[in-house]
Amino acid sequence: MSDEEAKVTVQEAEKKSQPVLKTLRPENLSVLIQKGLDLGYKVFAPVKDGELVTFEQISGPGEVFLEGITTRMSPKSVFFPRTEKVFSYRIAKEDIALGDQKDFAPPTIILGCRPCDAASLPIMDRLFRWDYQDRFWNERREATLIVSISCLECDEACFCTSVGLAPDSTEGSDILLTLVSRDQYLAEIMTDKGADFVEKTGLFDQAGADLDKAAATKAVRGKLGQRFDLDKIKPWLDENYEHDFWKEVTRMCIGCGICTYVCPTCHCFDLVDEAHYDGGAKNKNWDACQFAQFTVHASGHNPRPDQVSRHRQRIMHKYKYYPDNLGATLCTGCGRCVRHCPMEVNLIRILNGICELSAGELPAEAPESK
Repeated sequence: MSDEEAKVTVQEAEKKSQPVLKTLRPENLSVLIQKGLDLGYKVFAPVKDGELVTFEQISGPGEVFLEGITTRMSPKSVFFPRTEKVFSYRIAKEDIALGDQKDFAPPTIILGCRPCDAASLPIMDRLFRWDYQDRFWNERREATLIVSISCLECDEACFCTSVGLAPDSTEGSDILLTLVSRDQYLAEIMTDKGADFVEKTGLFDQAGADLDKAAATKAVRGKLGQRFDLDKIKPWLDENYEHDFWKEVTRMCIGCGICTYVCPTCHCFDLVDEAHYDGGAKNKNWDACQFAQFTVHASGHNPRPDQVSRHRQRIMHKYKYYPDNLGATLCTGCGRCVRHCPMEVNLIRILNGICELSAGELPAEAPESK
């Protein structure tokens, strides 16, 4: 794919079109999953194992768990696996044979993700279709159907409304389902891919004019409110790279990287050569800007030698560098980093502290406390 073709693809994906409205009966959701499996799709959905809920490939609708606010891990690993082989090679005397990766993008459905996770995908498209066309990401994106479900509840860690999204956002979804009554999902079919699947299943009915999506999500919108003012974040970051604030917000951070691994938009990776006597492979593995070894040079120099500089990098990347370079905030407000940090480092409080500093005020309380 050329750079121009990639730009057109991104532009087409970001077009705001009027959705086709249908309805789906809740009892038919299991039938929908089975139809997808019968049509030859690999289906990934939330699965519960003890207290852990993650996206896993399923073999039947009985495995799916759709309760709760969101999963522990986002579905980004479907497109960007934790580790994958980029290519392999074999050495035979003086010849070297390269092995290209094939069949890594089968027809796939991700069902049951929340709008914050679906919205992460077009944000990440900007990177993987930017100066280099990552065929692994792009081919998987083309082969995958996103069927998301609107949120009807939230917790204190959720903040999608503060980064320009909503509990019923359609960004990144091929089909968005919103439970508008006990016996009806409103289905917003956003793409041709979604429309083709709807037609194949034969499970959807025409939507009436009386269905009110806004009323269904009004309560959760009210609970979310506005956690911070996004417009104040980047101007402050532009001018305060060396501010003492960074030392304060990093005091509790232990650099474990959990925030980056659970995040739907963090995408740092490392390329590793794994060789043996007659061949080897180049593998791509998840990495994280929060790890001390991430930026160590071959000389031994580390331009980010302490956790202060590494924690600052994560916030600057999401709210300054990515907007500067790719025109989007690298955050969807899913709240996983707040929810799962073992040291209770709270991004919402940090960003509120920045808003207060931008207004010339001192943060009201220690930004790292929950």
